[in-house]
Amino acid sequence: MNKQEKSWKGTFGTNYTSRCSPDHVQRAIFFKQILSKININSICEIGSNKGANLKSIHSIDKKIKLSAIEINKSAYDLIPSYVNKINNSFLKAICNKKYDLLLTCGFLIHVNPKDLEKTYEKLLTLSNKYILICEYYNHKPIKKTYRNKKELLYIRDFAKDIYNKHNVSVIDHGFLWKEIYPCWDNLNWWLFKKEKDVKNKE
Repeated sequence: MNKQEKSWKGTFGTNYTSRCSPDHVQRAIFFKQILSKININSICEIGSNKGANLKSIHSIDKKIKLSAIEINKSAYDLIPSYVNKINNSFLKAICNKKYDLLLTCGFLIHVNPKDLEKTYEKLLTLSNKYILICEYYNHKPIKKTYRNKKELLYIRDFAKDIYNKHNVSVIDHGFLWKEIYPCWDNLNWWLFKKEKDVKNKE
């Protein structure tokens, strides 16, 4: 387990869980928009924390089967009972099924850059159809201090990594501006569809 995983599994991650209470009712506005673009039966969120995003999705469509992978036990214990959940790091979690949509929201920014390609590969492997990432964006990779920690926040163009190296197409993308959507923290989002072969990306 690397430094990033140890931090999120331990007290640092537990403290984050205690202070983080996003409004799942407000977040449902965004997820309703996403769900109107695709036809799915299952979703798995990676790094779900206590499950606010999955609560939003459940409030929109209770027929969608929800799953979560969360490394922090305190957060894991707070995930709603209607969610199938795994308490482990994403790369070490054993998943015996695939999901129509893989979701990350403020997760890739905390992954050690050395593990990013393995993380992308696993996202693609576990997805039947779609991947939705909601992350901070910067056109070139940067590392920033986060809560006085120097190796827990990495920002880059995650979407470009995925788009250029994997067989995906872009369904839509956008920006969750905090001035209009106070329940979000100025995140960029991209909705990808898996393809057998994507040509002419240049």
